[in-house]
Amino acid sequence: MSLSDSHCLYPYRFVYPAGHTGPKLSADALSTVNSLDGVKLYCYDCNNETNPDCFLEFSTVDGKLTYTYNKKPGFRLDKQITIGIMSNGAFTLADHDMPFNGPFGVLGFAMDFMLSPADIEITDELGLKAGHINGKIYSEIPGSHPCYLVPGAYLLPTGKNLTRKIRGTASGTYTFNSMMPDGAMIKLENIKTNIGEVDTILVTADNSQVRLTTQQNKDISLIIRRIVDEEIRALTIKGLSLVANLDMDITISPDLSVCRIGNH
Repeated sequence: MSLSDSHCLYPYRFVYPAGHTGPKLSADALSTVNSLDGVKLYCYDCNNETNPDCFLEFSTVDGKLTYTYNKKPGFRLDKQITIGIMSNGAFTLADHDMPFNGPFGVLGFAMDFMLSPADIEITDELGLKAGHINGKIYSEIPGSHPCYLVPGAYLLPTGKNLTRKIRGTASGTYTFNSMMPDGAMIKLENIKTNIGEVDTILVTADNSQVRLTTQQNKDISLIIRRIVDEEIRALTIKGLSLVANLDMDITISPDLSVCRIGNH
């Protein structure tokens, strides 16, 4: 079951009002045939992940079944927001139309993903957001999609200047990967972090410039990969020392033959 506006709801309990006789199945056992008026369907909401009091409440209006969502009043059937339903077995076995575009599907998207303990906050030039921000999952950037079965992974549009803020969720080291549709990749690996600590990565739309900023002095290991003609080329930089709150810019030529590292 899913709703729009970056909400994913997973139902887990029906609660019937006082005096209700409970569910009565149809002959084929695929549905109920008695009234759902006043019935509540409790669910897990990815944007209210610690709140157990999230539910859809069904009601009958002019003989027609409708619903409201208690955590977002605008989520109603009369607002043209419908409920999609699939059994767990069918979901596991069925083919799925992924939110990809372009003639080869996934080639229209970049994918960012984290290896814990950190998560990503992404903004574009207009300040629109994607990722896990202040306890909520956003996909305001057109063409962005959270991978709800893979925490810390996001599909992002190409051809945009995007800023990633990597926020530590625990003390330890993280690895950040950004894979581009043309085979390019940017990877930060084994980066130290602490709870609430933020490292910032700005990547230009053509992936030729990367700006790194950290809140604490730290060493960075960086891998940049490109496909040039029929070759896969990679540039590895280790032991790059960043000073807290000072930008460091990396400029790379399209064929990886030139790399310039500098600060201001």
